[in-house]
Amino acid sequence: MKLDFTGCVVQSDKEAQITELNQRLRDDQTSIDQLQDELRSVRSELDSVSRDAAVIKRQSAGDLERLNAQLTRQRQDALRRGEIRVQRL
Repeated sequence: MKLDFTGCVVQSDKEAQITELNQRLRDDQTSIDQLQDELRSVRSELDSVSRDAAVIKRQSAGDLERLNAQLTRQRQDALRRGEIRVQRL
């Protein structure tokens, strides 16, 4: 009879350990799910920021081209005016 009682205690301890491990597994899985959700959210934000940065880069490149063209025209105009003044003297 003593062996049966000891066997029951050992089995009860093992069942308690299994229950605890199952709870830890569920908790860990919940943590993993939360981290995966957070990772998806961060990736989404990063994609959005990357798209915004690409738009700004394209706009800046266009602005730079326009400014360069404007400066070139102004320089050419200034050179022409300078040539005209030199010729008049």
